[in-house]
Amino acid sequence: MVVYQGRRRAAAWARLMAGVSVAFVLASCGGTDVAGVGSGGTGIRLASVSYGSISGFGSVIVNGVRYDDAGAALSNDDGTAPGPLGLGMVVEVRGDIDSTGLAGTADAINVVSEARGTVVNRSSSGFSLLGLPVRANASTVYDDAASVSDGDYVEVYGIYDRSSGTLTATRIERRAPGGAFKVRGTVGAVDAVAKRFQLGTITVDYSATLPAPSGLAAGTPVRVHASGEPVAGMLAATRIDIVTPPALGNVSKLEIEGVIDRFVSLADFSVDGVRVDGAAAAFEGGVASGLGIGVRVEVEGPVESGIVRASRIEFEDEEDGEFELKGLVTDFVDVASFRVRGTRVDASGSVRYEGGGAADLRDGACVQVKGKLQTTPTGSEVLATDIHFESSCS
Repeated sequence: MVVYQGRRRAAAWARLMAGVSVAFVLASCGGTDVAGVGSGGTGIRLASVSYGSISGFGSVIVNGVRYDDAGAALSNDDGTAPGPLGLGMVVEVRGDIDSTGLAGTADAINVVSEARGTVVNRSSSGFSLLGLPVRANASTVYDDAASVSDGDYVEVYGIYDRSSGTLTATRIERRAPGGAFKVRGTVGAVDAVAKRFQLGTITVDYSATLPAPSGLAAGTPVRVHASGEPVAGMLAATRIDIVTPPALGNVSKLEIEGVIDRFVSLADFSVDGVRVDGAAAAFEGGVASGLGIGVRVEVEGPVESGIVRASRIEFEDEEDGEFELKGLVTDFVDVASFRVRGTRVDASGSVRYEGGGAADLRDGACVQVKGKLQTTPTGSEVLATDIHFESSCS
């Protein structure tokens, strides 16, 4: 989920070598997977897809890869107009990636939220939204509050676990109440005559959806859209989207953050519907025997015939999120209150500085900030642990 956790710093050189090796093999084979030669001396570039949560800016950082998004086309999964990107949003990035595996160029960024509606049954561990259990943790980004309460209308981004039917929130945005509702889930029993199906604890009536959804069957992953809350446990759907894995045609490399929902063996399992062969993978944060249904991982590797031949599998630590920001300092009040790329930063704690010091923090200073997430009454902010002054943010 995050750009550089401690073990990722140690693994950067290994990823560089692995990326170079993969690029060399693909180029040597003379296949069509190679996207061409990029600028800036990075060598071979591969057509790539990265699916996961945003862990930093200064470009957009997803699954440890820094994507230049200056020319990227932005979209939302439900067709609504996209707003500004934010930490913790889940996105699918399409573009190319260089041979280091650490930098790329985004052609298109599609933002994917999993639920929108009214919070109920709030507890210390999460809440329910249209019958969907939502978990929050120390790495959940809150947009404008330290938490949410029953009755709040929110949009939730996160990692969905098909095996348990739960959503781990990576970002929660509290909004003014509206008439657009959405929920992710897995279809249960279907009544094709009554045009209804079970979705978790609620029943979905899809009789008014036009066109009528095709392919509905028990076990089908869906996102259900509605214009109102469930009434007596019945949600009247206005649209149903079948959730499919990312299209991998002409894609050379995939990086995906998600939960294992099918496991046959190390060489045959799936992460949110994407088939993975992990027989040749290097592991971070765990060992091969730790893989299984319900385990959250990040997988990367070349794509062959629609299967990811994993070169790296990382076990995700939900509570150990580190975030990174690179850009100009704005809205500077003091070291405990300023912004970088629109995100609030607090540098009043123990900070390692390079290329300058606390006295050099001011509006217009170009910095790279790394730190942990902390909550405040007005939402999440980054508590800086490292600040590097840069000569240019262009």
